[in-house]
Amino acid sequence: SRIDGNRQKIFKEKVDIAVIADISAESLRALADEKGIKINVNVPENTIVEADEALILSAVTNLVSNGVKYGKNGGYVNISAVKNNGKTEIAVSDNGMGISDENISKIWDRFYRADDVRNDEYGSCGLGLSMVKSIAELHGGGVSVKSELGKGTEFKIIL
Repeated sequence: SRIDGNRQKIFKEKVDIAVIADISAESLRALADEKGIKINVNVPENTIVEADEALILSAVTNLVSNGVKYGKNGGYVNISAVKNNGKTEIAVSDNGMGISDENISKIWDRFYRADDVRNDEYGSCGLGLSMVKSIAELHGGGVSVKSELGKGTEFKIIL
């Protein structure tokens, strides 16, 4: 709500996305281990962006958390980043349940949940992806998603 009301203060500094990815992966390692999900980090050191470290960490961690929560037992969540045409693309992909074509256009909407029963299991209220999108846009960037039902999803934060 602070972002929507232009009340969110942003403190940009040089942030290493490799460090963000490592912190995010480590914070979710125990939950991933319970499901036998491997979190892989493939971000070159010194992948530097001008960003608010806490906000970017929150956005990446949300995507990784979703990958673990909705991933299949024995699956994976990959965190990667590349520089592309002056932009940094942070990708979080998994081989989990995926998102149907009918739901994919709605996932960025606040409070939208693709499957109420599944989300109730994890205490989800449908705010995470809208927050990720708002954080990316607050930094002058955007988000994208590719998904195939039953095969997995790839989210990107573009800064």
